[in-house]
Amino acid sequence: MKRDTDNSIGQIADLLAIEASSEQIAAVLDAVSPEQMKNRAADHVLRGGEVWKRGAETFLNTGTNGRWHDVLSAQELKFYEAACDRTLGEDCRARLKGVGGV
Repeated sequence: MKRDTDNSIGQIADLLAIEASSEQIAAVLDAVSPEQMKNRAADHVLRGGEVWKRGAETFLNTGTNGRWHDVLSAQELKFYEAACDRTLGEDCRARLKGVGGV
């Protein structure tokens, strides 16, 4: 979705049997842009973001996948991988890693 957002929006509309004009798709593109999401972060985060250090904007930081690899320790990454192995299928794991057109 991130690589081809406008096409993805069109596919979602098709899946839901919604006819979406180019103007409507453009409006959705604007609404889901990182800038707009960050501007409305408090609307999308638990308790308006009060539980996050520096507020809701921290939760919607950069929109970059995998950034947490530089934050977690080697032991924490092992725990994460083990939890994924126990609970997720291959397709879900691939999507979390940004593989397979996601």
